[in-house]
Amino acid sequence: MSKKEQSSTTRHLLSVGFYVVGVFWLALVWGGVKAVSTPDTGRHSHLRGWILLAVAVGAMLATMNHWVKYLRVVLGGGILGGLLATSSGHLLNGGKPFPRVLAAGFTVVLVGCSVISQSLAKRKLTIFDRVVLVAFLAAFVGGFVKDTPISALVGVSLGFTCLFAAWLYNRLSSIREERGRTCHS
Repeated sequence: MSKKEQSSTTRHLLSVGFYVVGVFWLALVWGGVKAVSTPDTGRHSHLRGWILLAVAVGAMLATMNHWVKYLRVVLGGGILGGLLATSSGHLLNGGKPFPRVLAAGFTVVLVGCSVISQSLAKRKLTIFDRVVLVAFLAAFVGGFVKDTPISALVGVSLGFTCLFAAWLYNRLSSIREERGRTCHS
């Protein structure tokens, strides 16, 4: 096997590894949210849920520069689900009804999140971006904990507000830097 083929194989294995780690991360978040949102019994301790969520946040912070590039893909899946819920009035699993007006609003907000997340993927993340992304994910996941259409829309809307704040902060910083360079020239 040539060096080029070995490099390509290594790259593909790393990609598969990242996807597997991503699935485990989602399982940590799901397990943590489930444990925190169920009544506290000896069997389902809230402490265990919060520990799982803390580990998930730590992993998220450590790998943020990598996964932010794929946030649009995840949001795209949500947009597709929102479009299907808008047309059918139900979630993908066909179980609970999801009012079409809320599904349409959910989809529009997800499109906004996707557009703004593209700007995050194209630049080096600042501390403010990192804080905003944590807040975005907390709002996004928190919106689904209650498991109602309104709470999902509120959570995604709060997440959009967080992403918009990061975009606006970056845009205003760029304008200030440009004005500073113009004044000094």
